[in-house]
Parts: sequence; C-alpha cells; structure tokens
Amino acid sequence: MRQKTSFFNRALFLKNSARFWPLWAMYLVMWLLTGPLVLSSSLSWNRSSPMSVVVSFLQSASGYGVVMLFITGAVFALAVFSYLYSSKSANMMASLPLTRGTVYCTSYLTGLIWMIGAHVIVFLCTILVLSAHGVLDMRILLTWLGIVSLEGVFFYSFACFCAMLTGNGFVMPLVYAVLNFAVVIYELLVRGVLSTLLFGASGTVGEIALDKFAPAVAMIEERAGLLDPNTHQILYPWDKLPADYSVFYGGWGLLITYAAVGIVFALLGLALYRRRRMESASDVVSVKALKPVFKYCMGIGGALCACLLFYYMFFNDNVGGGSKWIYMIVCAIPGAFIGWYAAEMLVRKSFKVFRHWQGFVICAVLVCTFIFCADADVLGYEKRVPDAGDVESVSVSAHVDALLKEPGNIEKVIELHKSIIENKELYEDGRIGLRQTPADDYYNVHTIIHYELADGSSLERAYDLFVNQESLSDPNSDIMTLQNIQNSKEAIGSRYGMDYELSRVFDAEVYYYDETVGDLDRRLEVEEARQLFQAVKKDVEAGAIGLVEYSFYSDAPYEEPFSCSVNIGIAGDENNAAARYVENGTARAEAVDYIYVQVNEQSENTLAYLRDELNMIPAEVPVSASPAN
Repeated sequence: MRQKTSFFNRALFLKNSARFWPLWAMYLVMWLLTGPLVLSSSLSWNRSSPMSVVVSFLQSASGYGVVMLFITGAVFALAVFSYLYSSKSANMMASLPLTRGTVYCTSYLTGLIWMIGAHVIVFLCTILVLSAHGVLDMRILLTWLGIVSLEGVFFYSFACFCAMLTGNGFVMPLVYAVLNFAVVIYELLVRGVLSTLLFGASGTVGEIALDKFAPAVAMIEERAGLLDPNTHQILYPWDKLPADYSVFYGGWGLLITYAAVGIVFALLGLALYRRRRMESASDVVSVKALKPVFKYCMGIGGALCACLLFYYMFFNDNVGGGSKWIYMIVCAIPGAFIGWYAAEMLVRKSFKVFRHWQGFVICAVLVCTFIFCADADVLGYEKRVPDAGDVESVSVSAHVDALLKEPGNIEKVIELHKSIIENKELYEDGRIGLRQTPADDYYNVHTIIHYELADGSSLERAYDLFVNQESLSDPNSDIMTLQNIQNSKEAIGSRYGMDYELSRVFDAEVYYYDETVGDLDRRLEVEEARQLFQAVKKDVEAGAIGLVEYSFYSDAPYEEPFSCSVNIGIAGDENNAAARYVENGTARAEAVDYIYVQVNEQSENTLAYLRDELNMIPAEVPVSASPAN
C-alpha cells in the first residue's frame, strides 16, 4: 500500500511549540496589555463616551497593530527557521526521516497557528471585558480580528520567504525589512535624480506611485471606525451614535490581496527550501541564482544613493543646469564602487574581490547612462504642455491655491507654463547669479501646476519662480502672470467656497491693525457673523478680496498701512447653529469648516460693514503706497 505524504508532523510541531513558547507567550501578553486590559481600565473611568474607547481599540488594528505584526512576523519566522543558520542544526534537520515539504510546512504552520491563536484569545478576552461594561458589539471585534489576522498572515508569510533567501540569522531581519520597502526606496531614489535633472519634475514624497509595494505603510493609511449610514461619514468618538451605525474599514480589498500574496510568498519559500543547499548556512545569500541580483541591486542602489547624497552635500548651490549631470555622474561612480564591492565581500566572505570588476563597470555604466538620458530629456518630459482643448481643469498651487475650469483661464495657465519652459536657463542658471549677488536679493515661490485631462490622466509640474525687483517691475514676467491668474474671479471663488447656507454660519472673528487704531480683535455674535459672511461673499463674487500681491523690498523695511483678516466659522450641519454655539460655547474644530480671508483695500463690502456696522476701522482706511504681501 502506497504511503501518503504528510505536510504536517505533530511531533515537530510540539517540539517547536515547546522550544519557542516564550515568544508565543510574550506576543500574547503584549496584545492582552494593549487590548483587554487597557480597554477595561479606560472603560472604568470613561463612562460618558465608552464607545470612543472601543473605536480606539478597533483603530489600533491599523495603527500600532501593523508595527507589532511587522516586527513579530520577522521574529517568528527567524525562530522557527533558526536551524537553517547553523551548519550543525541544518544537517541534523536534513537527516530526519521527514520530507523537506513536511519540515517546512510544519515550521511555517507552527508560527502561524500561535500567532492567530493569540488573536483569538485576545478576541475572547475582549468579549468578556466589553460585556461586563455593557458595550459589546461583535461587529467591531470581528472586524478587529479579521484585520490583525490578515496583516499577520502577510508579514509572517513574507518573513518565512525571506528566511529562505539567506543563511545568516543576522542578515535575515535586514533582508526582510529592506524588501518590504525596496520598491518604494528605489522609486524615491529615481525620483530624486529625475527631480534634480528634469526641469519641472517633482520629488515630493507624497506623490509616490508605488506606495502599495510598501505594505506596512499602505496598511497604516487605511482607516477603521464607525460609519453613519445616513451621511456616509466616519463618526468621531464624541459624536452621537445613530442606532443603525455600521462598522467601517476601508482596506479590506487591499488587506485580502496582501494576505493572498503572503500565501504565494510562503509557497515560493517552500519551493526554495526543497532545493536549498544545507551547507549554505552562514551565507549572506543562500540561493545561488540570486547572488548576481543581490550584487547588482547593491551596486545600482549605492550609485543612486551616493549620486544624491554627495551632489546635495557639495555641489547643489553652485552648479548650473547644463552641468548638473556631470557632477552627478562624478558622485555616482564612487557609490557604485562601494555598493558593488561591499556586496562582493559579503557574498564571497573575503576582502580579495577587486579583481571581479566587470559587474562594477556594468552598474556604473547603467547609472551614468540613466543620468545622461534624464538630463538630455530623451522622452520630452520637460517640454510637454497639454493642449487647452484636452484639459478638463487645472490647479495652480503657489502662495495660495486656485482651481480653474474656464477655457480662458486654462489658456492663461498654459501660456504661463510655456513661458516658464522658455525661461528654463534663467531659472536654473540665473538663480546662481542671484545667490552670489547679495545686493539683488530674491525669494522663491514654489509653484505646482496640475492638469486633469479629458482622457482621465493627469500631468503635473513643479517650478521655483523667483521674485526680485526686476521681475516685479515687468508686467509680463512669470511671477506677475501667476499673480494675475491667482487674482482672477474664478481663482478667488475656488479658494473661498461660499456656497454654504446662511443658517450654518455660527461664529466669526475679526482682526484689524493700523498705526492709528492699533490692534483690534473681536469675536462677533451669530447675527453679526452672518452679515459679515454676506459682505465677504459679495467681495468674493466680485474678485475683490483675498488678493495675492507679491512684493519685494530690499532697501528698507516695509510696513503694511493696515492689516485685516476675518475668520468665519461654519457649522458641520444645517441644524440650529446659533443654539449650538450658545450651548457649547465654541464648536469643535473637527465638526466645522472655517473660511479665513485676508481683506484687501478693494474689498468694499467687507470694509463697509466693518466700518459702518461694527465701527472697527476708521472712516478712511489707510492707503497702501506699495502692494502688500
């Protein structure tokens, strides 16, 4: 009779469980301390809003729970496969009358069973705690259990895969940590080089396109909480819960995908384990086919890191646009040398590696070619400007933001964009001359132009426009064109959304200063706030308030003739905002919107109300001799 192959061995499971019980116990205690015990303590003193405590527990699953599972996944995998990192232990395990598949699957399941088991125990203990305080909601607890278990499946499975890649116990956690963020790290390095060489490219971290390849970050960004089914808004802990609230978690699809990918990695680990050379214990890279990959990744990564680090340390402030690529190549070559030969030493376990130079040359050539092609703009990135007919909307973010949809305003932004490109040499090389000429000081206005195109795609460019005496005196300069765009009626209307019901206005504060009157700061009553809102709204519709006026004064200090701003509070709903204000004293910032506007000399309606109705400003408002910032 043919004997069936088993992928689970009870004796090995019990041995692993007994050997590493302190790890399983420590993990369970950590969850008990941060879960049921904290809940019990918090619910004992917070009797006014107990559900806020429960919601905080739910939110912990995608907060510190991710951090805990990220670390625990590596620790568990390192423990159950620790025998691979000692020649004696590895040979002993290989001599057992068990198939490699049985050994791997049993070791893998040992860690996974105790991890999920800890979650279940915490789940059951939390049920008892919440039941004792009368706030049990199984939907919340089941959501928590599902989140932490799926997170654990991914991190632990991926760590087991990483354990197969190396034969060194000290290297394994490093491999695990680096591979969790490798894609994003390389994207940041590439974006850093491109943003330095390509005129208009942005290297902002928030624009990472491949952030889903950093699972820990993606998991933390997903929100969990309670949802009002009527408004579809996430409820805050202090909000009154409707009877039919639902439990919300926005990352189920992503989390299930990660868990499935984790299982795939676990199966890949099984495939590697079956072909593993047990004598590879202590090797930095235990898979022969991956050794060249490791060295090339180190060489190219080292070149990109050094390229950015050394360039910004030594050359950034004094290098013109046309020669940046030369300096970056000079910085990249030592980085490729360090990265490649460090990897060679680790793989070969020897310092005598310098005769293996071919790989270093290939890494250096690849990175230098990339730098040269980026500077030459072989793909036409720098000169790409969309046709006005292809643009649905364009947002311009500089000193203030503006969202434009009118064809005339879109054309003006495109003309500004073309002018900036034509003045590339001025912005890249001329700024160096300004830095070296203190008498002709200047400052930068970081400007981001973002197009939403008709085909559903988008295009974004970022530039640093500088302001000095010369640019302000030229009405056709880029900075003055930008100012005109930002002061268009549509731009002002997009900055100050005034489409609120008057009943939602519940509060306003006015600040005014000039040399004659001094400082005045006044909080208005509800009815006064609503009249001020109507006056501001008229000025917004006329494009006469919140104007942007760039200025520069290098010879003498400049003082504005007057400074006036208003801050209008908008209630989060259209219920009796006045009663709400009187009852609570002041509304929570999270439950309201605020409209903050800087008043200009042209703001006739607002100034008239402040002068005639509130008597806050003099009959004759001081006139500015120069534009205000």
